[in-house]
Amino acid sequence: MIPAAGSDKAIREGVRDMKKAFMILLAAMLLLASAALAENTVTDLSGEGYDCLYYQCTLPDGRVILTGWKGAPGNWQDSRARILCLNPDTTASWEYVDPAEGCCGYIKAAVLENGMIGVVFEDAPDQELAERKLKFFTAGGTPAGKEIDLTIPDGLIDGVTASCIWLRGYGSSRFFDWEGREIFRTANSRDLPGACDWMGETDDGLVFAGCTSEENAALILKLDFRGELMWKTALPARDLPGVEGANLTDCIRTEDGGYVAQLVEYGSEISAYRSLVRFSADGRLLWRNEDVFERCQEMWLNGLAVHNGRIVAEMLGSGDEYGMNAMGTYLWLDGEGSLLGTTEYDMKDVELPGKPQGKGANTEISSCRLISTRDGLWSLGAVETESDSNGEALDSVDYFLVKLPEL
Repeated sequence: MIPAAGSDKAIREGVRDMKKAFMILLAAMLLLASAALAENTVTDLSGEGYDCLYYQCTLPDGRVILTGWKGAPGNWQDSRARILCLNPDTTASWEYVDPAEGCCGYIKAAVLENGMIGVVFEDAPDQELAERKLKFFTAGGTPAGKEIDLTIPDGLIDGVTASCIWLRGYGSSRFFDWEGREIFRTANSRDLPGACDWMGETDDGLVFAGCTSEENAALILKLDFRGELMWKTALPARDLPGVEGANLTDCIRTEDGGYVAQLVEYGSEISAYRSLVRFSADGRLLWRNEDVFERCQEMWLNGLAVHNGRIVAEMLGSGDEYGMNAMGTYLWLDGEGSLLGTTEYDMKDVELPGKPQGKGANTEISSCRLISTRDGLWSLGAVETESDSNGEALDSVDYFLVKLPEL
């Protein structure tokens, strides 16, 4: 029976329908608001002073390890080494600030085969190495108490993996285990791996990417743990106008055990020719994509990541007003190198607690690194607040994570 218009039952049902419609609208608005908040999630990682943070590794449970230092206001050489562990949603899991005083930092870290976190500690006042140690933490952030001295003046730590520490010197590259024992060395006069700048580890060896010592060919190669060559793939610079050499940059490991990198063919009188290249786990070139960079000719590659099975390239442009160069364009590609689409994010929209905002703020924001977690794709960024005095120009460098829009 249909209620008569104007009856109490009709009025009650009309009010009920209006409430239902309102609740549906409210739920939709809340979902949109939640999505907007998710897209603009910002995690402030710093306090006062000249801070620094680098992404190092991801734990088996998905937590992220960042290391660097916590600086003092007004003195960039007064710092303490810092390690920060974040949950996949970038909330803090734990943090440790080393009690050692000086110009100190944790410069590298890796998850070791025994599940511990190994870090490289350095004290380097005036950029001169005073002390270098290997230190160790549990996955829960408890210092193990064990320290191993690795103060070797001739060389810089170029990379660490689960079982290896790469110390590049002026005449050779030396490789140590996490007990501080040298396991092998290679002469930098050879192309193994003196002119490379990235190292990764597999079950049976170490992979390096960069260029040959003569810099006329891009190079990816693999050594076993005795330093013997397992395979090598060189991509000679093509015979193009003005090209003098080639290099692989921004190399990352893919989910299937392969590698993706930017191939740069350069010369002193030209802008570089750029390609995205992918290699199999045994170094075979699978594909080469030049078209992806044609879409962003006035931008440079700031980094690569693999997120949810897709390759993401972060492209940044030249600086704009306020001295900020943080407008990011993100190219999303499938495993075959085909472009799926693009997203964008403008770091000027980031609001950080306690940091100057707006046109009058004397700040510069930059994007440092893409980090993939199961809760999203994040950009590690830095904001530098300058003062009028050159001596205090580095008294405030602060780091943050922002959640990026996904395709």
